[in-house]
This record gives sequence, structure tokens and C-alpha cells, in this order.
Amino acid sequence: TSTAITIAPAAAARLSFVQEPSTTVAGVDIAPALTVRSTDAFGNLTPSFTGAVQLTLKDAGTAALLGTATQNAVAGIATFGDLKVQKAGTGYRLEATSG
Repeated sequence: TSTAITIAPAAAARLSFVQEPSTTVAGVDIAPALTVRSTDAFGNLTPSFTGAVQLTLKDAGTAALLGTATQNAVAGIATFGDLKVQKAGTGYRLEATSG
């Protein structure tokens, strides 16, 4: 039997929502706060990732995402606590990107 070993995550490879967007009222902060995590190609959290994560509103027509749409990740997780959509509608999607 070997001694204990530590396996670290690989490089950050993708972003995914931990706390998904929920149904909310136009102009009201989305609650609970949205969270996005950075993972390696194998799905492991990459706590060394501290880059900027940006959320954009997709399939929104003339609706706009208001609030702080770019947050730096802390230990691989970015939290967005003041986002809102100013126009009522359905089918909106959020996309998380970095770099």
C-alpha cells in the first residue's frame, strides 16, 4: 500500500451554473443569487480559478440584464447577487463566459 497521495484538479475548462436562474418579477433582483462554478474537463471544481466571469442575457429581444454582470471567481465560484431583467417575458437564458 502506498502513502496517501493528493490529486489536484486539472486546468479550468468550463463554467456551469450551481444556482440556476429562477422565475422572478421584472425589475426585481433574481433570488436566490446566481452562482457559477469553474470546473476542469472531468467536472472537478477548480478552486485556483479566480478569473472574471460574465453573464449575458440570450434570447431576450429588447430586454436587458441589469446589475453587476461580471464578477471575479473566488475559489472557483462567482456569485451574482444584484442581477435583474427589466422586461417581462419568457424563454430568456443566461450564458456564463470567461476570458
